[in-house]
Amino acid sequence: MATLPQLPAFDGPSVLTENAASPKAQIEASRTRLKGAFGDASIGAEQPCHAGAAEKADYKGDCPVCHAAHAIANTTEAKQQARLLFKDVKANGAGPDLPYSKLDAKGNMFGVLIAVDNEGKTHVLKAFSGRYNDTDKYDAPGFAPPVPCVNPLQNEELCKKFDEAEAALKEFETNSRSVNLASAETALLFKAVDKSKKAIAQNKKQVESFASAISSNQGLLDTLRGAEVPDAAAIGKLEKKITETTEKQSNLAKSIAETELALAADIAKYDKLKAASDLLKSQQAAKYGDSGKLLKAKEDALKRVRDEASAAVLNDFATNRTITNYTGATRDFASAVTAATPVEARRLAVHGQCGWCAAPKLLAEAKAKGLTPVSMSEFWMGKPAGSNVEGAIVPSCEFCQSFIGFSLCGLDAAQKETEGTLQSKSEAL
Repeated sequence: MATLPQLPAFDGPSVLTENAASPKAQIEASRTRLKGAFGDASIGAEQPCHAGAAEKADYKGDCPVCHAAHAIANTTEAKQQARLLFKDVKANGAGPDLPYSKLDAKGNMFGVLIAVDNEGKTHVLKAFSGRYNDTDKYDAPGFAPPVPCVNPLQNEELCKKFDEAEAALKEFETNSRSVNLASAETALLFKAVDKSKKAIAQNKKQVESFASAISSNQGLLDTLRGAEVPDAAAIGKLEKKITETTEKQSNLAKSIAETELALAADIAKYDKLKAASDLLKSQQAAKYGDSGKLLKAKEDALKRVRDEASAAVLNDFATNRTITNYTGATRDFASAVTAATPVEARRLAVHGQCGWCAAPKLLAEAKAKGLTPVSMSEFWMGKPAGSNVEGAIVPSCEFCQSFIGFSLCGLDAAQKETEGTLQSKSEAL
């Protein structure tokens, strides 16, 4: 398994501090970033905003429209801003309700995107992938939200149908577990009752055997005592034996009484459990059927409804969200992918084609705010997952790569256009 590079050490200021500079200084800083992004030769490799071929390897993809590869650079500057976000999340989490400690159980991908506006100001967008670990939060104040649905009511209705189907299946499974558990408890107690009955019967036979032995030994004792020359040693031995047998008989009789008392309690408990178990079975039969085949058929039917509802939701996640790229073209996530990486509905739940990954969140947020992206960097925080260890710089997943080519189509031209706009503004100052 390949080791991913780590975020660089960085204690410098955020690029956002440049927004406090004079308008001309802001504009010139933004122009420099844009030139670095689209490969202007005046931006040397030693400059943190330099974007050569190597810096464009992590976040790239083929466009299904123009068939060219497009990328956004992962520059040193982007990695430095990622390090600042890493340190902030480590110290403060993603907000008061989303502490860093929640990432101990399950990590998250985080990302930053550096962008500029037409006034020359710099922006650093931030996002985390999917939900914040085991919470229900897909975003937080200051973080980019998931790509919104074009038709939220349709998505809401499909999600509602899935929830209903999932609830129906869980109700069936809970009911079946309750019936099976009640039947098992009843059967177990029945075995205990039967065992107690057999033990009582066996002990009563032993008591009778003791009584017979005592009677027989008592007759023999009487004979020994009536002899002309009584054998004192034999008489003493026999008396001791009679006493011991009588004591055993008494103890066993006491045990029988105690067992009969416990048996009565177990029988009462069994009758109650049996009635409850029979009621559950009758309720199950009335609702789902009274045979094993009917129950299995009902469970299979509920699973099919749940799976179909799940597939509909997952498909909607990909088709109800759109990407508008920098040529002005708009496609949904399902049709924006390249032919070599088709949408697989069942694999969409936690990946980029749902608009939940960090990359689509960042790119959609930049587009919604009318910003021109310059560079981007994604990294891992929290519990390791495969090669994703904390602080590692992580390339986009295969799902993000499948549509990133379309989403970035025209970005080079947009970066050059914005740089030209800012040059005119700078010259006018």
